[in-house]
Amino acid sequence: HLTEEKPGNLVNEAARQIALGDLIVINKTDLVQREELEILKTAV
Repeated sequence: HLTEEKPGNLVNEAARQIALGDLIVINKTDLVQREELEILKTAV
């Protein structure tokens, strides 16, 4: 959801929450491959 494009003036809520957050929690990391987790960490 982080890179999802929203139509018109709609805001990507996931990106907004990350931008305004003081603490970012990435949970359920045991369910993804290490490479996918690293891509997510880089994006965040």
